[in-house]
Amino acid sequence: MNPILFSIFLFLSSQNSPAQVELNFGGGLFQGNPAGKIEVGFDAISDSIGFGLVAPFITSYKNNNFEFYSRGWDSPGDYAHTIRYLSWRGQHNQLKGQIRIGEEYNFTLGNSLLMHHFNNLIFMDHQHSSGSLDLKDDNLHLQGFMNDFVEPEIFGGTLSFNFLSRYKLGASFLLDNKFPKELSDPENMSHSIDIDQERGKLTPFSTTKFFNSSIFANFNFNQYWSAGITLSSLKPDSFDYYGGQIHLEAKFEPKNFKLGFKTSVAGGFDKFSPWLMDSFYLMRRYYSEIDAGQTTLHEKLSNKTNPGWGGNFDFFLGYKDNLFLEGGIKHTDLNSVFHMSGEFIITKKFILAFYGAGDLSKNYMFSMISRISVYKNWYLWGQAKRLFAIIPGNNYYESSSCYLAGIGYKLRTGN
Repeated sequence: MNPILFSIFLFLSSQNSPAQVELNFGGGLFQGNPAGKIEVGFDAISDSIGFGLVAPFITSYKNNNFEFYSRGWDSPGDYAHTIRYLSWRGQHNQLKGQIRIGEEYNFTLGNSLLMHHFNNLIFMDHQHSSGSLDLKDDNLHLQGFMNDFVEPEIFGGTLSFNFLSRYKLGASFLLDNKFPKELSDPENMSHSIDIDQERGKLTPFSTTKFFNSSIFANFNFNQYWSAGITLSSLKPDSFDYYGGQIHLEAKFEPKNFKLGFKTSVAGGFDKFSPWLMDSFYLMRRYYSEIDAGQTTLHEKLSNKTNPGWGGNFDFFLGYKDNLFLEGGIKHTDLNSVFHMSGEFIITKKFILAFYGAGDLSKNYMFSMISRISVYKNWYLWGQAKRLFAIIPGNNYYESSSCYLAGIGYKLRTGN
């Protein structure tokens, strides 16, 4: 185990706080082959720190051989992904803060024009544990994000402040530090895409920096309704990459419920397109249309000749601590995407959590986990995923599935 993780483990174990160790056994299908899974988990919560660690070990049977799933353990980011969550929360006077490392499949930054329901867990073989920062008081709000706290490539942040009780002004930025420019050598047509078949990773021939920025202003009509305007640039030194967004948002909290929606329209110049960093971004940066050739998103934007435009609608619904559901749809000049996620908890005996997203042309992905208590510390669990991976022998991303179920045992310590 990494020395830092081991130190955190020892610290939390030494606290007189609730902790839980879990051991899961099961089997099913993994990437189309019979498979077995053993998983070890640890969770601990102190007054200000929460820590969850999960280490899955999968063995598949294919080509008349048992094969350990090594792609999930062949990079520093893979090992770091054993951290499902590591969070710190604190408060000093009116200032509240949170630092979090962990899984993130639905992250939105600022007014959402730059990062809109970003999914960091799109690849089956190489998922990420992201890092985020959130500091706020009555007047200021600082938000930060990076897609992988060990091997970061994407960074973002928002700073906003409230004034005159109804107004908010802010600015956001996003930087993709390794934005794929060309997948293969344009001067050598026989040069193929560089694929690490053993690790299932694609290495672009060239990369560049993709810097997005925006400024926004919001107005609260009352405690329920608000509206805002955002101006954005996908490339600060070229007006062809400029655009903007206006939105209307509503939030209501009747007894035991929370519900709301947000609708937006956006438009811009020839090289602009709204909400690029969405659920499929980590794959579209390589293949702008996923299944249609080898055009990177950089090339797609550079060759655009029509104004960018789009609209989206998002909603959420919550009931006590038992139900949370959110979803939405967006349609732009480049693509159309819908997403849905939810959590259901019934008397702590049954838990179901899911996430799904689809490109309205042909691509979709989902992830679901469930658990039901059966006897004392024993429970049944199920897991289903359809994500993306580079299948051995191919040089492009395609669907990769996992359907597993089994039995688990949990041991609790502390209070």
